Amino acid sequence: MDISGHYKKETMKKIIISHNTYQYDRLKAIEGKAIQAFGELKIIAEKTIGHDKVKMKDLLVEDPSKFLVNLYYDTHLKGILPEHLDKKVLFQNQNNITIENISQIFSRYKTHIDTLGKKYAPKIINNETVSNLKYEDFNNYLSEDKREHYNEVQELLAVIKKLRARNRVNDIGYLVRAFHDFHIVDYELSINPNDFM
Repeated sequence: MDISGHYKKETMKKIIISHNTYQYDRLKAIEGKAIQAFGELKIIAEKTIGHDKVKMKDLLVEDPSKFLVNLYYDTHLKGILPEHLDKKVLFQNQNNITIENISQIFSRYKTHIDTLGKKYAPKIINNETVSNLKYEDFNNYLSEDKREHYNEVQELLAVIKKLRARNRVNDIGYLVRAFHDFHIVDYELSINPNDFM
């Protein structure tokens, strides 16, 4: 109770009991593929339009091939060649890049971004990608209502480890069958985190 007579809500620190490494690594690999596709589109934009003349955020909003074709014409050909000419053909012939190639790269980029979702997709800042994946986002925390049980299992595990060392017991499989709170990781008995999330 504080000075005003009100009870303070006790805030307990969250306890990390495991980490979803598989999910983190999977999304990190997808992020890498998205960044690679972004880089390919950026190279095409710089090669065709010019260095730092294209805002990549604008390019990636809709069909980038249409955006690049129109920007290329406006930047390099407007006033030189008549507007009735097919801008796509001009773009492809003068840059040796096909519209289909740009669309395929954008499709790969979009697929990877959609897989990552809004939460984990990389941000585009100053025409560069910035990772939005944080290792901590994949921590699994102890459920508050299972804290007491978790502490008891930790104490039991400590006692079991002492007894095993003292009595030189190698077989630990029977403990996993007897107590579902345990599992074996790298030939060692440990607490099964799935029971406490």
